[in-house]
Amino acid sequence: MKKSLAAILAVLSLVCTFTACGNETMENSDSSSVSESSESSESSESSAADTTEDESSDEVKVEKTTKKISDEDLEKASKASKADIEKTLEKARENIKKQKEEAEKEFSRSNTNNNNNTDAASEEYVDVMFEFCQAAMNADVNRLLKCCLPDSIFESMNAVGALGMFGDEMGIEDMDMPADFDRSDIKVISVRDADEEEITEAKQIYSLFDIMYGMMADVGINYDMIMGTADIPDGVFEAYAERLDEIDFASPEDVPITVEFEDYIFVTFSLAGEENEVALFRVKGENMKLDSIQATGVDFDDIF
Repeated sequence: MKKSLAAILAVLSLVCTFTACGNETMENSDSSSVSESSESSESSESSAADTTEDESSDEVKVEKTTKKISDEDLEKASKASKADIEKTLEKARENIKKQKEEAEKEFSRSNTNNNNNTDAASEEYVDVMFEFCQAAMNADVNRLLKCCLPDSIFESMNAVGALGMFGDEMGIEDMDMPADFDRSDIKVISVRDADEEEITEAKQIYSLFDIMYGMMADVGINYDMIMGTADIPDGVFEAYAERLDEIDFASPEDVPITVEFEDYIFVTFSLAGEENEVALFRVKGENMKLDSIQATGVDFDDIF
């Protein structure tokens, strides 16, 4: 029993010994590890601090360098932008100047052309009125109506022998013209366009005359036959009777328009100190003429 107990104690003592050594070794090892770890940590912190300090220093240098570069670039860019802007503005000013000069030239040309056109038109109006006045002064019916009627109507009326009648209707013998009347006594005061109603009525009247006298000239009837101062041959009367339907219009609106105007205006003239408004018209391919129908004061409704 004692021997067994002694053996057990011996074993236990060995175990304790191993355990003690193991603890010491572990303690030493831990201590050493802690020490080394501490030193390593301090070294790392020192190194990190050094690195941080270096990095911070580099960042400051980079920042300063970047700022310097940025400022220089901005200054250069600013100068370049100013120069470009000045060039652009200068080009714009030059373009505006050129456009202004062209506009002034065009305006000047337009005014010159307008003035020339106005002067030429006024001269033409004066020519028409002077021709009319000359014919009236000389009591020349044919000459007077030549400058008043569309060519087709003048020719038909001349063929029918109705010009004299028309001159009487106009009162050519009663026209009071000064003996010393001259072209320089005629001045154009103003010009206005005729309105649609005035133009329509004039077209209807002249178209009616064109159809009526044209038909009479075609069948060979004359004004004396119409007035009963001459006999109408049988053949002429029959042809005339057949064609009468062509002028059987119930109202002005029924008249086919055969006379069209290129121009129809009202011109106020100063005639030897007196002002008068007169209608002038132009049929395509003909000269400007004075509206003799309007001048006589004929009312289209009275014709119907």
